[in-house]
Amino acid sequence: MYINGCGAISPQNTCGDIFPFPVSNSRTTALACREPDYKLVIPPKVSRRMSRVVKMGVTAALTALKEAELETVDAVLAGTGMGCMAETEKFLCAITEDNENYLNPAPFIHSTHNTISSQIALLLKCTGYNQTFVHGPASFESALIDGMMLAEEGIHENLLIGGIDEMTPNLNRILKRFGLWKRQPIPNLDLMESQNKGTLAGEGASFFLLQQQPNTTTYARLADVAISPQLRHQSDEIAYINDFLEKSKLSPDHLDLCLLGKNGDSRIDSSYKALENRIQQTCPTSAYKHLCGEYATASAFAMWLACHCLKSQQVPDYLAHHDPVGDHINSVLIINRFINNRISLILLCAHQ
Repeated sequence: MYINGCGAISPQNTCGDIFPFPVSNSRTTALACREPDYKLVIPPKVSRRMSRVVKMGVTAALTALKEAELETVDAVLAGTGMGCMAETEKFLCAITEDNENYLNPAPFIHSTHNTISSQIALLLKCTGYNQTFVHGPASFESALIDGMMLAEEGIHENLLIGGIDEMTPNLNRILKRFGLWKRQPIPNLDLMESQNKGTLAGEGASFFLLQQQPNTTTYARLADVAISPQLRHQSDEIAYINDFLEKSKLSPDHLDLCLLGKNGDSRIDSSYKALENRIQQTCPTSAYKHLCGEYATASAFAMWLACHCLKSQQVPDYLAHHDPVGDHINSVLIINRFINNRISLILLCAHQ
């Protein structure tokens, strides 16, 4: 499958046409998205009925569609870890505040996880396949795998696939009580050097237009996607990655860049260390979550970064890569680790 268009709303300046984009460095415990003027993308009469996360998802999707020079698609697939949290909170708070009386049904209707993909389909008049995956940190990868299977069937030619999650003040406070976030604000560009407990909360929306054939707008080729079973030992992870690459007739020696999901939490990054040391023997490694924060579908943002690196043939310094990257970038591997000893892998290759 070829990625012929992509769009992203993130805590960075990813809404424009510039790459490398001007990086934002904020002293914070949570990275909020830098949102564009939605009126330039979504008709005001339509956007006023949309929640914030729906606007983010729709804008990212329409940006990908515009880049691919298409007006509609055959299928819409989305992955989300938490869904439309703001609308869910609004409905639950109303239940308590109004003593379960006089409830407005709109927040409940807009709180369902498939609201985003449904709104995209309505705007595009797409009556085809529409699916939302809520598989925690594997949600976006699940959507990609389903999209690749649809493409193999030969029925769907134009697939719109994305990952979306939002952070709300209430959700931020709850997760902070579990020790997931940093207790003190830090500059996000210093996240990888801050090796103590917790990371930065994040959010974002990234969408990709996938087609069977490349064209003049092609960013990269999606070679393969995988979600591992539980891997209890470091040797099992290395073996799984090697087997994954062998299916695409590659080896770690052939990789030009590896994007790791390190997030500055000492409890998480310690498990990446042995893997990183092993990978660094064959290819440069980079991190990306200091740019977008931690959220369930952050790997979608990593894929957006990888697409731009492959198309522009450059890796920005702010990706925190440890070793020099070669003059020509042919392949990028994205590795994201889950808390239950599982990893996800996304392999992108240059389309030429």
